[in-house]
Amino acid sequence: DPLHRHVVVGDEEVTKVKLQNEPYRAGPPHTGPGVQTNEVITSVYTLYSFLPQNLLRQMKRAANIYFLFISILQCIKAVSITKGVPTTALPLAFVLFVTAVKDAIEDFNRHRADATENNRLGHVLTKEKHFDLHHAYPTKWRDIKVGDVVIIKNRELIPADIVLLASSEPSGLAFVMTANLDGETNLKAKEVHKDLRKLPLPTKLAGAEVVCDLPNNNLEHFEGLYALGAEAGERKVPLTQRNILLRGCMLRNTQWAVGVVVYTGKETKIQMNAAEAAQKTGSVRRFVDR
Repeated sequence: DPLHRHVVVGDEEVTKVKLQNEPYRAGPPHTGPGVQTNEVITSVYTLYSFLPQNLLRQMKRAANIYFLFISILQCIKAVSITKGVPTTALPLAFVLFVTAVKDAIEDFNRHRADATENNRLGHVLTKEKHFDLHHAYPTKWRDIKVGDVVIIKNRELIPADIVLLASSEPSGLAFVMTANLDGETNLKAKEVHKDLRKLPLPTKLAGAEVVCDLPNNNLEHFEGLYALGAEAGERKVPLTQRNILLRGCMLRNTQWAVGVVVYTGKETKIQMNAAEAAQKTGSVRRFVDR
């Protein structure tokens, strides 16, 4: 089914194959085929790409192109009034150097922020331990994959977009603070679907599969179904926005919550709504470029 994402609960390898079969979709933001890594990269440059890429970005500015053209003309004695000496080259090089240093510092800070985010610790439940809540495996956020079963504890940030399957609350509720998404500090209630609340966790996870929307940037919409395995009668349970916890939110007033990862990394809703790092331009530079 090319119109939906298929996630096999607790089976990274099968899920990986299904993700690779997802179609490319033009953006913004563009997606597909599906990605399994949860690593987030907001930096613009790498150590090796900085010099050529930064120089290319700077030469897109009209003022820099103008002074480069003047410097080239000054090198031609037949048309030069400086006897072939490019007098504008030194000031141009100084401007390019200072701007490059500024861009390098900004991108270094982005690299540090990415490292902090990607190295946060989450906790994954495994088949080998029968998804026992007391045997969660500490895992860095960047290593969490689509199909993993994760447990989030009170006041922890949610590492990826997950379908809520169990909660410490008898009512199946889990409360989240969405300040990182929409700036609101009031708590929002999410819930385990009523048909899943009374099932033991290993039963609802064994042989189960999530079929849901392909990754998109709509924070207010989520549709899918949770197909239970043979142990639970092979039933299908509908899923809505009330049943998903989004990356960047914080679990509050709930001892713990368990869910299966459906979107990771750049395919999470918070990342699909994040603007790309823009090149800063002052009012004076904009005036000069005109």
